[in-house]
Amino acid sequence: SIDFRFRSLTKQALARASEITAVSHHTKKWFLKVFGQDLRRKTKVITGGIDIDAYNPSVKTSPIEKKYNLDGRDIVMYIGRLTKEKGVEYLIRAAKKIKAEIFIIGDGSHRKYLENYAKLMGTKNVRFLGYIDKGSIEEIKQFYKRARVCVVPSVWDEPLGLVILEAMAMETPVVASRKGGIPLAVKDG
Repeated sequence: SIDFRFRSLTKQALARASEITAVSHHTKKWFLKVFGQDLRRKTKVITGGIDIDAYNPSVKTSPIEKKYNLDGRDIVMYIGRLTKEKGVEYLIRAAKKIKAEIFIIGDGSHRKYLENYAKLMGTKNVRFLGYIDKGSIEEIKQFYKRARVCVVPSVWDEPLGLVILEAMAMETPVVASRKGGIPLAVKDG
């Protein structure tokens, strides 16, 4: 059974709020559709962000070169949760046409399915690294820097996607689906 009290209590709280923020114009549009256009006046868009000083694009990538035996090969990366709505299946489907090693960094309920799908597709260039915790943030930054491109193939309406901002901070191009708040950060060209 669905508890409809949530919606009623949320509407009451929103009516009393002096300001409401959304992380993208898409999120604001969804929010107003769900909770009412009368909240438009006090709803502002303030996008998510990252600490740009924490991302130094001159980071050395030799540690991951050695650890993953890259030998100068091009790499493509995906980083994030491994769930159906993230669209990683489409990256795997395209893997045979990509002349690079594809590193899938993350974990989630869809991981086993994606690993089996990669095997079924006969891909030889897809590597699943699992979750890399925040204690290994330097390795993640090295992947951002070393990658020729960071792929964000979401099939659902992402609110924004901080991975996109992190990749861009490391001067790595991003290829992403045009869903939700993603177009706020990723522009063609």
